Amino acid sequence: MLSFYPESLLNKAEIDETEFRRIVVRLLRYPHTSTKNITMNPWTCASLICLAGALGGAVNALISDNGFVLPTVRRAIWCPGFLANILIGAFAAFASWSFYGSGAGVELGIINEPRAVLSLKFSALAGAFLVGVAGAKWITNEVDKKLLKESVKIAGTKKLTDEECEKLVEGPALQVLTRVEQA
Repeated sequence: MLSFYPESLLNKAEIDETEFRRIVVRLLRYPHTSTKNITMNPWTCASLICLAGALGGAVNALISDNGFVLPTVRRAIWCPGFLANILIGAFAAFASWSFYGSGAGVELGIINEPRAVLSLKFSALAGAFLVGVAGAKWITNEVDKKLLKESVKIAGTKKLTDEECEKLVEGPALQVLTRVEQA
């Protein structure tokens, strides 16, 4: 029996000496953690990652020039709007986590065998958030590029003064296209 642990404590806890030492060492190293091992379903982790990515997509919609607009089609160009930003952010975060994060080691098809250890840290959620912002920003930039190309094509056919040209290029790409069409 352990000489430096009270024997009554070991008997009440109904654990062996090795387990007791492991718990004490863990509590000494990490006093803020629980002694219980929490197992998390891989789909719960994936859902949290997708939620963080969706929030990133919403932030992209908030900080972009377009704002919270609904999806539209202008001159055969699909403008995704904020709903697509949210979905793309969630997908990008999930893909990044499942390819490169702790989700890469998860075997979903194993039956009656323990799965690989799955960890979900705040850094993974923060990374998912940033990947969500970046993924949604990439789509937003691609659409803006197509809208601006279409604006240049239309503006090339019109005779505009320098002042009109300066006013046309102010604002988001969708507004530029609208102004060029009306000019």
